[in-house]
Amino acid sequence: MMRLSVIVLVFGILLGLGLGVLIGWVVFPVEYVDTPPIALRADYKDDYLVLIASAYAADHNLDRARQRLATLGYPDLVQAVDALAQRLASEGKDDFVVVILANDLRFRQPSISIALPLATMSSPLANVEFPTQEIQYPSDWPADLLYPDQFIVVDTSSGTFSETDKTEWAAKLRFAGDINTAADLLSSFFVNEGWQVIERSNLDGGGLLIIIQKNSTSNGIVIFDRDSHDAQYTSVVTTIFP
Repeated sequence: MMRLSVIVLVFGILLGLGLGVLIGWVVFPVEYVDTPPIALRADYKDDYLVLIASAYAADHNLDRARQRLATLGYPDLVQAVDALAQRLASEGKDDFVVVILANDLRFRQPSISIALPLATMSSPLANVEFPTQEIQYPSDWPADLLYPDQFIVVDTSSGTFSETDKTEWAAKLRFAGDINTAADLLSSFFVNEGWQVIERSNLDGGGLLIIIQKNSTSNGIVIFDRDSHDAQYTSVVTTIFP
């Protein structure tokens, strides 16, 4: 009788565990909302780190870059950025902005990034080649990244960023108007598409940066600058990781 009771007890425990796993993992799985960067999967952390490096390449603010990196929870920021640069290089991918951030984290004092007079800073897109001829979007371009008609598309590129199927979509746009108006229009566009503008900052040397996020895993960075061909226009570079 006692043996039967023990068997029933063990069976009941196993049945309870099985039902718990079934309900918790299959029937009612946990849904993560507003996940902080520290909780992101490793490959998404890499994507986010590249965005931080791209923002740093534009605004030269090392203090702000450190603050953004701190949200990823790495115990050694320099080691983490170095490791990503090495992974990108081994995969034959562009690691330029990541290398710059790693070097500056290692050798520069944060105050240097903000102590330089604005007159010495080049505009954020000064070294970016900008065509002027309008082009059509590629056939595989996402429908939710067809930018408003006020923006002239002059260049596009795309490619798988990591070993996942996550794709980077980049575009160069021109806008007939000032930087703030262009930023307002694109911010409204992204918000209407379900994105959240998590940062909007003026950049050293002129220009403006916005960082967007969607569903806690999709990220994007948009940089606005004076058009080098025509002062009446604004140049825009968008890099989106949907």
